[in-house]
Amino acid sequence: MIKLSPLRTNSPVSSNVVSEVEKRLGVVFSKSYKDFLLTYNGGLFEEQLLSLDSDETNIVFLGVGGEKDLVHINRLYDGRLPASVVAIGMDPGGDLVCLSLREDESYDSVYYWRAEAELAPPAIGSLIKISDSFIGFLAALEKDAY
Repeated sequence: MIKLSPLRTNSPVSSNVVSEVEKRLGVVFSKSYKDFLLTYNGGLFEEQLLSLDSDETNIVFLGVGGEKDLVHINRLYDGRLPASVVAIGMDPGGDLVCLSLREDESYDSVYYWRAEAELAPPAIGSLIKISDSFIGFLAALEKDAY
């Protein structure tokens, strides 16, 4: 697991709680994402700056419970995201960072979903690929100079 510098995180969770979230969402998280939830349970980190082409945005990670609840946000966007893609973070404008849990070559890849580019029906090809893995995504985040 890549070490992050927390500014604000949610209350710790157990592996049983993470398993219950998987069941509620109908998915199986990748090992790296489960480890992230068990270590940090989402929140805001110094490493929050995501660079996308010529654009930058700050990311808040969803967690279990708390203000940006993983289950609540994913239910809110149900049907608007491709199947087997789970929102794991969001930026101030309401765009989402998503983790692919599809049983294909995209498994554990991280994507960016722009709300204004929403298509129906949603397809993974409509998302912007950020990284081939969750760990690679974490490694690509930069500290915000705020």
